[in-house]
Amino acid sequence: YTIATGGRHNYRFNVSETGEYNFVRLKFAVVLPETAPTGTSKMVIDSVVVFGVPGVVVNVVETPVIAPNGGTYYEAFDATITCATADAVIRYTTDGTEPTETSTVYAAPVTINTTTTLKAKAWKTGMEASMVATATYNFPPEVANIAAFKAASTTTNTTVYKITGDVNFVFRSTKYMYVEDESAALLIYDNNTTNPVITTTYNEGDVISGGIFGSYTLYNGMVEMIPAQNTPAATGTPVTITPMVATIPTLVSQYSTLESRLVTIENVTFIGNKKFVNGTDTLQYYNRFGSVTNDPETGETGSITGFLANYNGQVQLYPRDDNDFTVQQMEQVATPVFSPVAGEYENSVEVSISCTTADAAIYYTLDGTEPDEDAIEYTAPFTLTTTTTVKAIAVKAGMINSEVVMATYDITTGIYDVQQNVSIYPNPTDGNITLDLSGLNAKTVELFSMNGQLLNTVVPTTETMTMSLSQYANGIYFVRIHSNKGVTTQKIVKK
Repeated sequence: YTIATGGRHNYRFNVSETGEYNFVRLKFAVVLPETAPTGTSKMVIDSVVVFGVPGVVVNVVETPVIAPNGGTYYEAFDATITCATADAVIRYTTDGTEPTETSTVYAAPVTINTTTTLKAKAWKTGMEASMVATATYNFPPEVANIAAFKAASTTTNTTVYKITGDVNFVFRSTKYMYVEDESAALLIYDNNTTNPVITTTYNEGDVISGGIFGSYTLYNGMVEMIPAQNTPAATGTPVTITPMVATIPTLVSQYSTLESRLVTIENVTFIGNKKFVNGTDTLQYYNRFGSVTNDPETGETGSITGFLANYNGQVQLYPRDDNDFTVQQMEQVATPVFSPVAGEYENSVEVSISCTTADAAIYYTLDGTEPDEDAIEYTAPFTLTTTTTVKAIAVKAGMINSEVVMATYDITTGIYDVQQNVSIYPNPTDGNITLDLSGLNAKTVELFSMNGQLLNTVVPTTETMTMSLSQYANGIYFVRIHSNKGVTTQKIVKK
């Protein structure tokens, strides 16, 4: 060979002067530098092997073959090393250094359980040593627990981590899987619904040992793990999952610590629109899993359980299903009662509304619309002079609102002489009397003694009715008739 300028080495090998060898293969062994090459780095060729030329004997040991040949792995495995040169001795290193004739002799598969660069080289007496075979195996960085996983990143990335400590399974609904340990809780988001990464099934409280693998993502302010491989089967004795009891201020102020925990808030009042109040604080729950079918009624009280979540800075709860709501059974306010009852009245009518539930507030409308707490509050009887439909409702804190009750008052004009339109016969009588109440829409008929004692009350069912006086002594009695047309009292003589 000759030495060229610049320290380069020129090699000349005369394969053939006549060109009869069409396929000649050259193998170069290159020694890589310890540090990354730059624009002024030198490349050093350690050796050149020529194949395919008759009469040229290759006297270099074949390069070992490592299987598998590098990659990313999540579990320990055995790497094998082979050499095509018979009786060659293979030596290897696992620290990234070049193998030498004093390195470990390969005699059995090499167990790889952490990030490792495996290098192998083969020797045989009377031959030049082989080139170096290299395989790099990458294992995810390890973190001890869920809190450490959350602390390892601040933005979404693709780095896969291994949580080495045991975690407890809490709940799963399709792509949402919740786990926890003593340090924190975590939502594992397995979005591949047709071919999920995690196919192992668990019961609440199952212990998952052996590590879970996944990358960090921050979705609308909430930390999630995107799984990289299936989780191992449950081991050991299941633990009891107990929701943490807390108040809304605690959950909001300590969100970063309690995120994805199963929590319970007691003494809440549901106010509609999937919101509830605890003290003076309000929080929203969201049907994330689609399994809440009966939302509590407005005004109902009780407790709510769910996973603590965050959506764009708004703290929320994700209940698992209807069983996460404990609602106290409340009594319903009694239905209001109108007096007098609906019907036809001459010129005007004074209406009063009552409710048998103590301290209930009554609200009413006069235009036919549904009453609520923004309607007119009833405080005293009111007079109607035109035909009106009155609707009323009664409410009381801690109770379910009453049913809405309705009454239509048909107000007629003109003078109607009730007494002239009532016919009572025979009068005097020796036993029974007949009352013709045609056109009155009579409500009640009352019989009084001469000194004002109420003896009998009858609710007419027809326009003509009979009332018996046979059980009473002879003398003077009075019949009072209440109707939509007014009230009339007439004297009856029994002889």
